[in-house]
Amino acid sequence: MQLLPTRQATLLALLSGLLWVFAWPGTGAMWPLGLVAFVPLMQIALWVQNGELSLREGVSKSIITWVIWNAGTLYFLAGIEQSWSTRLISYATPVLINTFLMSVCTALSWFVLKHWSRALGWILWPVLWLAMEWLQHHGSLAFPWLALGNAMAEHTQWVQWYSLTGVAGGTLWIWLVNFAFFFFMQTVITSSGNRRWLVAGLPVGLILLPMLVSQLIYRSFQLPKPWMSAVIIQPCLSLEDEKFNRDEQLSLLQKMLNDAAIAGKSDLVVLPETAIFDPGRMHGNENTLRFSGIWHHDTDNSELLHEARSWLKEHGSGTLISGAFTSRFFAKGEEAPVYAVPVPGLAGAKVLHFNSVVVLDSLQTTLRHKTMLVAGVEQIPLADVFPWMNQLALDLGGYAGSLGNEPPQTIRLSGGIEAAVMICYDSAFGWLSQEVVKNGAEALVVVTNDAWWGDTPGYKQLFSMARLRALETRRPLVRAANNGISAYINAKGEVEHQLPWNMKSVLRIDFAPMQMITMYVRYGDVIYRISAWLVPILLVLAVVRAKLGSRYI
Repeated sequence: MQLLPTRQATLLALLSGLLWVFAWPGTGAMWPLGLVAFVPLMQIALWVQNGELSLREGVSKSIITWVIWNAGTLYFLAGIEQSWSTRLISYATPVLINTFLMSVCTALSWFVLKHWSRALGWILWPVLWLAMEWLQHHGSLAFPWLALGNAMAEHTQWVQWYSLTGVAGGTLWIWLVNFAFFFFMQTVITSSGNRRWLVAGLPVGLILLPMLVSQLIYRSFQLPKPWMSAVIIQPCLSLEDEKFNRDEQLSLLQKMLNDAAIAGKSDLVVLPETAIFDPGRMHGNENTLRFSGIWHHDTDNSELLHEARSWLKEHGSGTLISGAFTSRFFAKGEEAPVYAVPVPGLAGAKVLHFNSVVVLDSLQTTLRHKTMLVAGVEQIPLADVFPWMNQLALDLGGYAGSLGNEPPQTIRLSGGIEAAVMICYDSAFGWLSQEVVKNGAEALVVVTNDAWWGDTPGYKQLFSMARLRALETRRPLVRAANNGISAYINAKGEVEHQLPWNMKSVLRIDFAPMQMITMYVRYGDVIYRISAWLVPILLVLAVVRAKLGSRYI
């Protein structure tokens, strides 16, 4: 019995979604499946184009793909130690937003290919997708987790050309190969003789040529001899009763520093995200106001920073980098960001908290702050317009409410080396590391705490993205995570050393800062920007063709 196109479309949409789940890092990592994962959807698009399926039916079937893909790869978001309602919101929100954006790309391009221009409709689909990924890399709702180019993150040996294009090049490659396979399949179905087998060379060539180029780059690229040392601490602090317990902070820090001392003197010691938890506190009234904790205007009144400075002097290590929770005070009359909250008992005064890193050496203390904040946890979209929405923030780090942030900046290590520190979610954004390396960073440091998700694909996926940051910029990357994965990733995107998940340990590594500028660092996300410009151009051309006929375009 032959299935009707509607039933066939349902099965094809299911197949496409499952292919993407199994292709994705952490949930299968069989990335070659992504090279054909869009082919089933392209068949549905062809049925829509030919009138065998209505546009509404076709788009509704594609939504099955988007839901399965998003739900199947992001389920770790439901694993946070919170109430079931909070888990559901944390999980469902990105799934629904991603599904909506992917469906809009599909619906708009399929509308064009059905009603205005077949050729422009097929071209518009991947162009819209690339523009969508560019949008997902920016703004308060940024979520680039499922950018197609991330699919190869665990297999960097085959995508060494990301140093030329960034992740966007991987996304474009996946689309082109999928189109080539679809064209080959249609040729096999509609043609006879040798022609259909000659067409097979198109997808094969599109696969093999970039992989061959990657191998040539991989084998010719020489890593410099390491000459700097780093000690990475993976403390495995319990989120329930240790990490954000203020009474335990001094003893916890002393334990981490003792572990670093056992590893020996080094140029760099790295502690994970919020390893130093000493938020700013105020005592007294307006006339006798005293500060304790880590304040931007005064870092001398933090007991934890005093302990860290003393340890550095005693053990002679060069630079200590640690994640920290810091605060900035705004006196009455001083202009404050919209996310700053009033201070009880101090009329007009406000305070703003930050997810930060503190950089300590023998001369100074430097603070740097996270750039890309996690929506719903570290920043509530529209809370600047509706302040009451700050009450909706999840408490996943000792504080509930919108945090402050800053543009990416470099830091200076001992020996005059420039480095860039990325905090957790920052490492998911290629443009961020591209910008700091362009501004002089010679090494990348990532501090993170992925323990919220437990032993799920979440921490594995974020770790694999860090590999792409090292590859794109050709910089060594040192990563310290509370529960893992702490690691050293070389400038080829290879993991040279790593600690197992959820094992308290110390990792000592050697690395060499690098100064070369890749094409990606020099020009950034050119492919994304071109796609964003092409979208309105293609839509205008499609409208003109629909109104004036094919003779004019």
